[in-house]
Amino acid sequence: MEIANTYLDVTKKQYNRSYAEAKYISEDMPQKITAILSKQQFDYKVEGSVGQGGWTFTPWISIFNKEVTVSATKGYYVVYLFSKDMERVYLSLNLGTTYIKNKYSGKKPRQKMMKLANNIAETIKYDPRFNRSPIDLGSSTDNALNYEASHIIGKKYDLANLPNDEILKEDLLKMLKVYENLFLINRNKAVDDVLDYYLQLEEVEDVQFQQDIEVVEPSITPKIPQEKRGKKNKSGKVYSRDASVAKEAIVKAEYKCEVDPTHETFISEVTGQNFVEAHHLVPISKESEFDYSLDVPGNIVSLCPNCHRKIHHSKFNEKKKLLNSLYILKESELKTYGIHLPLSQMEQYYK
Repeated sequence: MEIANTYLDVTKKQYNRSYAEAKYISEDMPQKITAILSKQQFDYKVEGSVGQGGWTFTPWISIFNKEVTVSATKGYYVVYLFSKDMERVYLSLNLGTTYIKNKYSGKKPRQKMMKLANNIAETIKYDPRFNRSPIDLGSSTDNALNYEASHIIGKKYDLANLPNDEILKEDLLKMLKVYENLFLINRNKAVDDVLDYYLQLEEVEDVQFQQDIEVVEPSITPKIPQEKRGKKNKSGKVYSRDASVAKEAIVKAEYKCEVDPTHETFISEVTGQNFVEAHHLVPISKESEFDYSLDVPGNIVSLCPNCHRKIHHSKFNEKKKLLNSLYILKESELKTYGIHLPLSQMEQYYK
């Protein structure tokens, strides 16, 4: 692609926007993409930018479903993102970041962007030509870092060796299909409500999991390392959690909070026992880092709802106190099930 050879020179010299490189991004490509989209189901806006003031290091061309958003600052959209060195371009399903930046200002909003992008990716179906590999724009500007953090799924192209136009067109249409499906699932919700839902997805699913624990019979798990099961939850996310295994751990703890047995809550109508919740001490999301299943009684602690929320949502110094006492309590049992890690590694998971 010729632009890859000349864009860097133009940005260094800060020429005005009449140059071909600017027109290619802001006019030529958007027109070509618009022609491709003319027969699609939804009304799209296509926009390209080389920067609002000076030339940006990471130009982009975005495709917006007008029923979702018409701006890269809001909602979710499809975008071509060029790397700073003009060696790569990514086709990305991405997130507008203004809402998250404002809502979590001063509270590590970029981590929230990554969590949101990850949660969406784990609940949607997409063609195997796309993947969850991180994108690298090679720039430390806020915009570039936000694009990277908000990347949901995508595909990388080498600008020196681009596939032919038919493949590029097919990839774009396949990505738009993912975009359309995400929109249709959430069509009756306000865009900000959609983002809030996906941010809270783990909490929503955990409520159902705790309800399932109440009604199942406890399993009887041999005290040896267990193979991973790779079960799927209702959203399609691979999540090796079995309510009967959690019930086994809670029964063993005699329905008491393992942080402090004096933490009484209320008597459950279902079990007739003090109400507690199950928590995987080594997060189940880290199972790929271990040889054996993390969904075993030795990795599940019984907690009162307050301690359960505390270990998820408190400041890290508070979490650290809980983790230290629970790690000491469960370390031997963790090893029995083939789960080996130092306390420092567990703490890192909770930061």
